[in-house]
Amino acid sequence: LGPGSRRARECWVSVRGSGAWRTRRAFADMASGEGAVLFVNPACDTSAAAVLVADYCKLDRLQRAAAAGLQPQLKTSDGTIEGLSAVCTALVRMASTDLQHQLLGASPAEAADISQWLSVRNAELRAAPDQKQLTDLNTFLLARTFFAGHQLTLADLVMYSALLKPVSALALEDKTNLCNLVRWLLHVRAQLPATSSMPMEATQPLLLVKYPEPLVPWSQKASKGLGAAAAANGGASPSERQEGQDNGERKMANRKEKKKEKEAKKEKKEAPAPQAVPAADAVNVAIVDIRVGVIKEVKRHPNADALYVESIDLGEPEPRTVVSGLVKFYSEEEMLGARVCVVCNLKPAKMRDVLSSGMVLCSSNADHTVVKFVDPPEGAKIGERVTFEGYPGEPEAVLNPKKKQFDKVAEFLRTDAD
Repeated sequence: LGPGSRRARECWVSVRGSGAWRTRRAFADMASGEGAVLFVNPACDTSAAAVLVADYCKLDRLQRAAAAGLQPQLKTSDGTIEGLSAVCTALVRMASTDLQHQLLGASPAEAADISQWLSVRNAELRAAPDQKQLTDLNTFLLARTFFAGHQLTLADLVMYSALLKPVSALALEDKTNLCNLVRWLLHVRAQLPATSSMPMEATQPLLLVKYPEPLVPWSQKASKGLGAAAAANGGASPSERQEGQDNGERKMANRKEKKKEKEAKKEKKEAPAPQAVPAADAVNVAIVDIRVGVIKEVKRHPNADALYVESIDLGEPEPRTVVSGLVKFYSEEEMLGARVCVVCNLKPAKMRDVLSSGMVLCSSNADHTVVKFVDPPEGAKIGERVTFEGYPGEPEAVLNPKKKQFDKVAEFLRTDAD
């Protein structure tokens, strides 16, 4: 492509027409946002997220205009896109291929995590987060650098815009308790472009640290006190100075004696013997609700070429809608009527604007080139729960995505030749 040439990339967007929403194919301009207009409300956090994404993607030709709505809008020659998730995703798809690969996920699992955090941002963080939400996020980031994957993604940018001001406004003691969240905010801020229009003043309180006063030996404190007293009284006699020194030494000896008594009491206390955690409790597959189902309907996802949208009968009053990335491995004819195992207690999440209420359980080889259904046990009825010998217990009502409960169990799931 020569200088000045325009590149267009095919993608899916939602377009409003004739008073109703309809889905159609559109072309997003790849020339740094040229020809597109981003409408934002400067007083709205969701608009700040869209602006932050545009700055990070270096869309220098993207026009911006003020709007009164609570949700950002992106207007292109093919229509108008509304909503935080849809607008931010469309902005990323205007960026370079490398940035798209980074921000939207390097694998299907990473892309699913990013989509899940976008849903959390839209559903649970529209208002300022409460203390429990901040504590849960701080715990989630304990051993993680980013919210999804091993590099900064779209999930980090939208969560950053939602958490920056609330965390910056906290007291120093509260920030100390949320050290993982503060560390993540500082790390994301360090990766933002210097020309970002995201307000930086609010981030400065993150750097404030209340240091304790330096410890001064008691002998120095005693001598300073005696010196000040002597100066105030115009000098002290040798006997008075000796008496002050003796008092200081007695107090110091008393402190040492009390410290030894505390240590002796502590040693006398018998520490309770640690109880070994059974393997069944360490990672208990019983918390996962796996049930037998049959695929009644299957069609291609309207917004993603690699996804199917299935309607699965699980013995419930209504079939469940499940989105699966199985286009590369099964045809629609092979999917239709297949008996499958479905994870039923995952938190419902939108996959490219389609709400998925479960996951079809599959197995794959090491390089993920072969993917097969996990066949239900012979004779199992539709809706019957699949259990594992040696792992008793009832499943959770809904698995907590922030605790990665299913991911921890999935690490130990294996299939054999049978």
